[in-house]
Amino acid sequence: MNGGTPKPSPGSVAEPPVLDPSKLDHIFPNDDGGRAKLIAQFLQRARTTVSDLRDAVSAVEASAASDLAHGLKGSSAMVGATRLSHVANLMDNAVVEGRLSDAALIQEELEETLRLTDAAFSSEPQEAYPIP
Repeated sequence: MNGGTPKPSPGSVAEPPVLDPSKLDHIFPNDDGGRAKLIAQFLQRARTTVSDLRDAVSAVEASAASDLAHGLKGSSAMVGATRLSHVANLMDNAVVEGRLSDAALIQEELEETLRLTDAAFSSEPQEAYPIP
């Protein structure tokens, strides 16, 4: 039980932008190619994490799902994938609060948000994210 307080459904609250490029500007003020490498590593790990989250939610492994969602939230925030971080936080909260039916819906939103994030990083100007 959630204490009688209704929880917003996925997508019912204004979502943050897909990307905040300024986050990577702080990490790579004078980029030497590290930005593109970090983005590639982040996206690869995020795909694996989202897949593992689907498995954990399906298997009702709340602890594993929470750990995965929490890690995705942090890594996404670090690289400026603000919407992915937001949805990962929704997932973490749903799992911790035992709202597994919500977690299944959030999983769909998480997968779509990852696709949007991948596309947004891919469409950034090359000078913003140079390829080494």
